[in-house]
Amino acid sequence: MTIKILDVGSSSLEDTAADIEGVFGLAGEELEITRLDVRKNVKPDIVHDITRPLPKQYHGAFDIVVASHVMEHIPRLKVLDTFQNIAECLRIGGEMYVIVPSMEWVAAEIYYGRVTAVVQSSLFGGQNHRHDYHKVGYTLEWLRFIMENVLQMVIRRAYQAPFTILIDDEAHQALQNIVIAMKVEIVEPEDE
Repeated sequence: MTIKILDVGSSSLEDTAADIEGVFGLAGEELEITRLDVRKNVKPDIVHDITRPLPKQYHGAFDIVVASHVMEHIPRLKVLDTFQNIAECLRIGGEMYVIVPSMEWVAAEIYYGRVTAVVQSSLFGGQNHRHDYHKVGYTLEWLRFIMENVLQMVIRRAYQAPFTILIDDEAHQALQNIVIAMKVEIVEPEDE
């Protein structure tokens, strides 16, 4: 069986494959990856701004939606709508994988006086192009709240993991928050 994956905000097919195999453990599966990005120059399969609803043809079309280091680039007042927009693409039983910089880690680094380039990058983005600025931050608890209470998804896993940030071709370690949640069918209670 082929697993249909929507990679939201993908920069390259290589990065997508690395995330899917390394972070999510789907190596060896038959995957059909559709890349979505607002930037035409990265040659995605779908050019779209995820702060706006996706065309109906993509609703319920994917088994997995991956948003790896994307949601922190969304304007704060558009976050909940954007989560709704990408969740629409999942079939019932499908899973959403969200990975963002850990604001808990950033706050602890700042508290202990370790305001390094990697902390600045986690907080404000790489700032290499106009879409590479962080506009909102997430704690693991806030991500869980959005997935459970706003999207009404079932949390399958929520955790922190290390990740590497390259700054001037030098590798630095940071923490990221990861939440994997499953879309379930919402059954409304019958009126009495």
